[in-house]
Amino acid sequence: MSRLHVITLLALTNLAYSNQILAEDSDQSVVGPAETANTDNPASNDESLGTMVVTATRSEISASMAPANVSVITTENTENRLTQRIGDALKDVPGIYLRGSAYGTSMPGSSLSSSAFHGVSGTNRSLFLVDGLPVNLPNNGSVDWNILNMDDAQQVEYVPGPFSALYGSGAMGGVLNVISKVPTKREGRLSFGAGGAAVDQWGIKGRYRDRFENGVGISVTFNHMDSDNWAVSDYVTASPASFTPSATAIPNAVVRANTATALRNASTPVFGAIPTATTQGGSSYIIGDKGDRPWEQNTASLHLYYDLTDSTEIDGGMSWSRSETSAGTFNSYLTTAGGSPIAIATGNPTVNSVASVAGLAQSNNLNLNGQRLNVYEQQFLHFLPSVEDTRRYFAHLKHDFGHDVKLNVDFQYMDHETYSPSPNSAAFDDTLSGGRGQLTVTPSQRIDGNVALRFPFLWDQRNFVTVGFGANHNNLEGQKRLALSNWQDWSSVTNTVYDGKGESSIYSAFIQDEIWLRKNLIAHLGVRYDDWSTSGSIVQKATVTSTGTTTNLTQTYSERSVSQFNPKFSLTWLPADGYKLFASTGWAFRPPTNSDLYSTSQTASGSVFTLTQAGPNLKPETMYSWEVGGEATPIEGTTIAASYFHHYISDLIYRKDTTLSATNRLQERQNAGEAEVEGVEAKLRQKLYWDWLHFTGTYTLNDSIITKNEANPLSVGKQMVLLPETMFSGGLDVKYEHWSGGIIGRYVSQQYTNDQNLDQRAGVPGSYDPYFLVDTRIAYQATKNIDLSFSANNLLDREYSSFYQQAGRTVYGEVSYSF
Repeated sequence: MSRLHVITLLALTNLAYSNQILAEDSDQSVVGPAETANTDNPASNDESLGTMVVTATRSEISASMAPANVSVITTENTENRLTQRIGDALKDVPGIYLRGSAYGTSMPGSSLSSSAFHGVSGTNRSLFLVDGLPVNLPNNGSVDWNILNMDDAQQVEYVPGPFSALYGSGAMGGVLNVISKVPTKREGRLSFGAGGAAVDQWGIKGRYRDRFENGVGISVTFNHMDSDNWAVSDYVTASPASFTPSATAIPNAVVRANTATALRNASTPVFGAIPTATTQGGSSYIIGDKGDRPWEQNTASLHLYYDLTDSTEIDGGMSWSRSETSAGTFNSYLTTAGGSPIAIATGNPTVNSVASVAGLAQSNNLNLNGQRLNVYEQQFLHFLPSVEDTRRYFAHLKHDFGHDVKLNVDFQYMDHETYSPSPNSAAFDDTLSGGRGQLTVTPSQRIDGNVALRFPFLWDQRNFVTVGFGANHNNLEGQKRLALSNWQDWSSVTNTVYDGKGESSIYSAFIQDEIWLRKNLIAHLGVRYDDWSTSGSIVQKATVTSTGTTTNLTQTYSERSVSQFNPKFSLTWLPADGYKLFASTGWAFRPPTNSDLYSTSQTASGSVFTLTQAGPNLKPETMYSWEVGGEATPIEGTTIAASYFHHYISDLIYRKDTTLSATNRLQERQNAGEAEVEGVEAKLRQKLYWDWLHFTGTYTLNDSIITKNEANPLSVGKQMVLLPETMFSGGLDVKYEHWSGGIIGRYVSQQYTNDQNLDQRAGVPGSYDPYFLVDTRIAYQATKNIDLSFSANNLLDREYSSFYQQAGRTVYGEVSYSF
């Protein structure tokens, strides 16, 4: 037995033994949750410990009794910051790292974001729920952040750690659950806002809730945001090369040297390039930027409620989100010696003869400090998803049989589509106005259904069992890459280059036993069985050589299945009012997505062609984890929470890169990796001298190490990618008479995208820089119905990059009318 296993066993044993000594009830009587929940608890004034939550156990329980440090974000919390997307509300939650479109100052688009929960990187390794139903996208497990609608939310619950025993696949890093507000009366709100500085944007949003006399409830929301974005978000870089043509094309050394001299003499001296470096320290120059990236986002939802009887409730509805991004005019920084702009040409010619020098366009043959710089227009074009559309239909049924027997039935259907045009990566002759290219269309759907029954078992008010069944079906309807004669005209389709289809299903059964061993000692024991199956096919016309030879590939992958058991065990000890200690251990898994399994692509870089193969035989990733922690309210107004965890991750999916020849490379997806993560998370909330002023501070440490990687052995011992080692935040919340607001500063350390951590250079295009940001907001209730607010994100105007150059100081004003 390993040292860590011994520590875990001792921690669990010590909790039970300490409770035996310190239990206050001398007769050792045992009571259930109803009586304990009503205990006079100083923590009840805290928004975390005193709040009722459902995500941690699939049944309503006080956060002070949950087997984890649950973070709860309520509508009152979000009043102190500008919450345009859900990431804006999660800035002071320990253990959560979000990048890109989770925040309202960033462009929308699920492919433009990443996240890490509780030391586990990757959005598809955590579970995102709306009212208990998963909304991870069916093709790749990422998230359309707009569908997590904060305008319709009563609260957001975040439960860190592996919860596959309750929720199945994907619940490795944690579970985030957005819970809708049930209408009880007529209320509405209409808001209009606009802002500028780094990001020019404006928006209008509204919500209406009502409960009619016949018992029908309704909730309607809409949100429109429009932005010109900021001008410099994506720099264009180039690395100069020698003027010497290749020895393969011109074997004669003398002729090759003479050609190099002719090239140098015919080239144009260039100015305006800004010296920089690659993320791995190589020489590079900034030669321009890709200009504005205007975007538009629209969301809407309709949610209906009805009480069939005093004990039976039903609700259902739909939500919709659509975002569009487009490209503005790019900017070149290159000039002649006299300061005149150099016209950017098309094409990316490889010059291997003196005869072809005369035919070169000016920007294809530039002399930068004695080295040749080849610049062409395609370098300045955006390769981003243009349209993303998500529609979700859902229904819930709740029935209370009495005597603490409760039934929940949930169902949803989600439809997701993306449309992404791109220039021809091999021809290099595209311009902003047109040229050959491709349109990638990715339609996918998911269907989810769950049934759960909770009832007392054996001992009334001491033992509660929850049993349930679930089904999920993800369908990649057909990811098509369509050849376009004009990449800016989506109707100019000439043929289908690639068509990948796949489907995955999971059928599940789970049971959880909640046992009140004593008045202040709760055990949760659960296990879930998941049966995962998948099948698919691809049809591809692939260019496999630099001479343009093509071959048609048709592959069908027969159905296969994998079974998975995921147990979880936890103990929660309440030694005194306002105190909680817990220890837990559990397993989790993530099956490969349809994109992992059935997406094959081919790209070209110069004369080198890379084929990325589908991984039809991939296995699920698995994780074993244990954690100890606690929360305390030692005095009124002070709340402290902390935890220590250790993850063991196996069968991580990597891409193995193999060079087949001078012009061909192969990437294969493999279950090649293992990793360990040790982490610490802590949070302090402190009421200051005045009741209307609170301080909140958080700290996160993730010590992650790759322990095995057959696809790339050089990565062993390195830090996991896209997982910051250190994060911390500190902020003040104010609520005084008609004024409210807050200020928060947060730090995120540098991350790596290279498995070997070779991208050490920060402050250059494409890097993931460490950063410290300060955001603030102040709101004033001018009248009973009118609120005014002003906010500033990145108040200190820090310059930093998270692959893309991030927004500087952005201000936003909003006026709201409520009734």
